[in-house]
Amino acid sequence: MSDARSRERERLAFLRRCLGSRHFAVRSASADASFRRYFRVLLAEGSLILMDAPPEREDCRPWLEVAARLRAAGLRAPAVHEADLEAGLLLIEDFGDTLYLDRLRPDTAEALYGEALEALAVMQTRADERGAAALRRGAVARRARSPPRVVPRAPSRLRAGRGGAGGAGVELRQP
Repeated sequence: MSDARSRERERLAFLRRCLGSRHFAVRSASADASFRRYFRVLLAEGSLILMDAPPEREDCRPWLEVAARLRAAGLRAPAVHEADLEAGLLLIEDFGDTLYLDRLRPDTAEALYGEALEALAVMQTRADERGAAALRRGAVARRARSPPRVVPRAPSRLRAGRGGAGGAGVELRQP
């Protein structure tokens, strides 16, 4: 059995343990610049996000620590409903798929940018620095065990409460 097929079975087994007999469907939600992948788990009563972070490549603990510190500072971070850290699987709150960019218009720009800048100020002044330090330690550890790779860089899309910089092209990235 291929590694991808085995990982898919592991994800489905985790969801069955978490959701019991509830009917669900799974679709890809997004991926980030790491080895993590995200899946939207559709339920009759709404949706959740399944974060798949292969433990041989990713450590979920820094993500959990940063999310807890953001919430403690009064910012929104996805609530964790279930976690299997040894398997690298988290079932977390789904913030939806509305992009900041889709909401950005001349009549909303001031409010949206104001909210984003306010959140950044809170992160810099009230979020405990240990959360950011843990995230940096995780990134340094990943870089130490992974060679750089060339990846296409798509134009960025800003999600509500999240940001990024981007443009078209190709860049060299350290995973």
